[in-house]
Amino acid sequence: MIAVHHNLKIGFALLTVLLLLCGCQHSSIHRQLIQADSVMASENLDSAYHILSGIDTTRIMAKADRIYYQLIEIQLLYRMRKPADNMEGINECVSYYAQERKDVRKLAQAYYYRGMLEYESGKVDKAVTSLKKAEEAAQSLYDIDLKHKIYDSLSTLNFLSGNINLARKYTLLSLECAKLTSNGLWFAYAYNHLACIYEAMGRKDSSWVYIKKSLPYIQTVDAKDRAEFLYMVGENYHHNNENSLAKQYLLLSSKAYPTPATYNILASIYNQEGMKDTARALWRKAMGNASLDDKVDILDTIANQRFSEGDFRGAYWSLKELILLKDSIEKQKQTFSIQEIQLKYDQQKTKRNYDRMLIRGLYALIVLIVIIAALIIFYVFKANNNKRKVIAYQILINDYNRKISELQKSGSDAEKDIRRLKHKVEKIQSQQTGVMFEGHSLYEEIIENKPIVKWNKSDVAKFIEYYKVVNLPFVTQLNTDYVGLTNGNKLFLILQDMGKKDEEIMQILGTSYGAIRTTRHRLKAKLKDKEQ
Repeated sequence: MIAVHHNLKIGFALLTVLLLLCGCQHSSIHRQLIQADSVMASENLDSAYHILSGIDTTRIMAKADRIYYQLIEIQLLYRMRKPADNMEGINECVSYYAQERKDVRKLAQAYYYRGMLEYESGKVDKAVTSLKKAEEAAQSLYDIDLKHKIYDSLSTLNFLSGNINLARKYTLLSLECAKLTSNGLWFAYAYNHLACIYEAMGRKDSSWVYIKKSLPYIQTVDAKDRAEFLYMVGENYHHNNENSLAKQYLLLSSKAYPTPATYNILASIYNQEGMKDTARALWRKAMGNASLDDKVDILDTIANQRFSEGDFRGAYWSLKELILLKDSIEKQKQTFSIQEIQLKYDQQKTKRNYDRMLIRGLYALIVLIVIIAALIIFYVFKANNNKRKVIAYQILINDYNRKISELQKSGSDAEKDIRRLKHKVEKIQSQQTGVMFEGHSLYEEIIENKPIVKWNKSDVAKFIEYYKVVNLPFVTQLNTDYVGLTNGNKLFLILQDMGKKDEEIMQILGTSYGAIRTTRHRLKAKLKDKEQ
């Protein structure tokens, strides 16, 4: 009995030691998790990630710690813009904290990050639901940072969905968070969002008020967004012919992050002020880094400026460059020789006096404009003719396919008729290939998410024409739903119709998330029924 009693004492002692060791291990891991969470809250993301990476996940025994680790990891990956497509993990976090109801803050965080992951994967409806649940869970908390994230995201989602009044409500709530914390970055974005919202509502005066309110906080945002904010101010002043103020803000914008659009307006202002060399230097800079669309805008600005100043030769050269940029017009240049026109102009210049030169210059410019107009008319006629062919082909294909389907469903002995109809479809498709071959190859580039920054306007037009074969009702409906759409606008809407995510659109167009957001905002303004 004494031996048995002694063995029981030893066993109990060993069990106690093991429990203490497990408790200490659990306590150590939990402390590390709290430390990582705290460091992450102070925006030290790299340090928080380092702490989290140092935890041996095989030692995490408690489910609470495992879920806590998972929630911190998902937050860090999302905020560090690393791949974080972990819906299973975040759903487990939501389920755990919803059942436990012990930590409302973690539940609100789980709902919030689930909403953001759902939004990034294109599940907008689910994202809104998750964010609304995050808002509900966070109501009883005094966590201004978390509430601001929720309000800011709901503001963005409602704005992009056309719910302008709700977007305004949540932006005002995020502004209240900025006032409680005196956070300059939050002020900058809240005021900028309100400016976009009021512009969408057609209240341009109110929009301008909030643009100006964002200026004192503009240094808090990153360089690209700061440049965009300042450009918006400068462009507004330029449109109001307040060039002194426009120049001031455009110079600040170019200093933060130079863009061809900023250089173009600055050059225009300097040119009007008589500083021709400075204007030319800026236009050269702008052209050096400009996309095709930017180059067209820049050359158009230069041509208009020179024409208004009576510099017809300079305007002519700018127009010539414009022509060279447009592939559709280049293909038609065989009808005349630019070089011959220029040689005739130069010969006449040497033989005439100043007045005669001016008349000849005007004549050459008028001839050029007439030729360009003729080419444009020819191109439009050709494009419309191709459009009619495509629509006619598609209607026939749809009709034949419908008849084939009816014959197949009828169960009758109609193999001969089915073969005949299929032969007709194949024949039409072979005819269609000649018209749409280029558009099809461009469509394949989009399918593969290849960058299209080197496309010209003609390529965009061909792609849109081809997409009518893919989804004719959608392309046709665009002109019904919107007013004043450019081909660039149509391209963006088609990418969305193809199911492209924001990251894919950014890759294809070679643009930023901010530019995508701006494009969506401008498209909302072009809707014929803005309440939709």
